[in-house]
Amino acid sequence: MQYNDKISIVVPAYCEPSKVKGFMDAILNIDYPNNLVELILIDDCSPISLAEIADSYAEAFKDKINFLFHRNQINSGRAISRNVGISLATNSLIMFIDIDNLLEPNALKKIVSFFHDKSYTAARINIRIDPARLNTSNYLRYFDSRYLGARNMPEGIISTRFFASDGIILTRDIIDTIGGFDETFYHYGCEDEELGIRVSKAKYDFYFLPDARAEDSDTPTLRRASERMVVYASKSFPVLKEKHPECVKDSLFSSYEVMLEDTKLLSKLLIKAIHILPITTTRKILLCLCDKLDSKTIKIPDFVYKVVLALSYIEGGRLRQLRM
Repeated sequence: MQYNDKISIVVPAYCEPSKVKGFMDAILNIDYPNNLVELILIDDCSPISLAEIADSYAEAFKDKINFLFHRNQINSGRAISRNVGISLATNSLIMFIDIDNLLEPNALKKIVSFFHDKSYTAARINIRIDPARLNTSNYLRYFDSRYLGARNMPEGIISTRFFASDGIILTRDIIDTIGGFDETFYHYGCEDEELGIRVSKAKYDFYFLPDARAEDSDTPTLRRASERMVVYASKSFPVLKEKHPECVKDSLFSSYEVMLEDTKLLSKLLIKAIHILPITTTRKILLCLCDKLDSKTIKIPDFVYKVVLALSYIEGGRLRQLRM
């Protein structure tokens, strides 16, 4: 397949219409030639239809961006929504990005330039939170520190364990060869990890592009991350483990899986209360404490967040075991 400068951007969304505005405005500010970008917004049956705000941008995109809008009839999850986007995309380069991630003006130039003459390649962009916001929340600072860009990762091949669909690009050749997202996954997490595993098994390179940037405009919280971790461990990861049992040791949460098998390792979490209180109670107490201190000048050590997330994963893992 011959590659040109055209790119399709697939954006699944389940949100309020007001949240779409920031993303659309960022797309309007993209420094890229007209008619080379295809934007596909998939409304995953949001409580309030995104059709009206999509229509409001259609005129602004006219003669600049090929804009497509699709609304799922039922809430179908991220895997199905992204596959709908793939089916609608007409270009040989396809990007998947979350509605919260605002592309910087030169991001597409950096991406497309990198992919010239690369038929079987996948990549991840550099997503960060605005530094001005980091002083407003302890957890925001911790959340941002987990991004690859915060680790000063240079451009180059990285492990597909970092394959996250909040900002990845694949060539159509890869998708045609290994398939799209596995629609078995409905609950939070793992549909992107599973695709990354197939990319790795097929021996395709996966790159980090630090100069292709986007700003994460979301306001993540430890409480939301904790609840998602319970769902991830109890409902999504078991499906991934069944499909690719060899992936457990290479997953981002492999150490948590070990703790599920050997509870003595919980002592390494440095929380003595674990030996007295149930894990769920300990998690909730720490969550309340972190909530109260989040916007204070007192810095919460990173290990506290790691403990909460580990406890959340273990709680989800035990729910999984109860259903077995």
